[in-house]
Amino acid sequence: MLDRDIERLELLSSPGRIFERVAGAESDLGKPRSISEERNAMHAQTFVVIILVLAIALWASMLYFMNIRPPTTLNQTLFLLIWGVTISCTAMPISYAFQARLSPLPTSQRLNRAIRQGLLVGVLGTTLMALRFLQLLNLLTTVILTLFAVTSEILISLKNG
Repeated sequence: MLDRDIERLELLSSPGRIFERVAGAESDLGKPRSISEERNAMHAQTFVVIILVLAIALWASMLYFMNIRPPTTLNQTLFLLIWGVTISCTAMPISYAFQARLSPLPTSQRLNRAIRQGLLVGVLGTTLMALRFLQLLNLLTTVILTLFAVTSEILISLKNG
């Protein structure tokens, strides 16, 4: 037990080790992984990199779209669609990186959790932006919706173990 705590403290104090963890160099307990775990880690890392590249492309397309289209109702709807996917694709790799560093879960569960959290952040961001377009967004609404999203994630995480 003490060894795991020491290793976690070492991980928290050395930011360069996160790339080793995401790449699948070693498991959470410092033991070598099996071949199937290594393969899962490689697939997860490839998926995260693809999502990250997609997020960068979506940010560029969103900036381009904002600069060439007037703010009509249809264009605002398209913007919300691009915004939601962009926020989701940006949040997924960030969530996966944090979990690779801090979570003792296996790679497949980390990836599933990162996808779920990314989608939740995307839905929250899209909802908040839609409320902003309708001029219904205020601090209380933002706090309530954010707490609802966080509570939903906590309940789902507890249910899944």
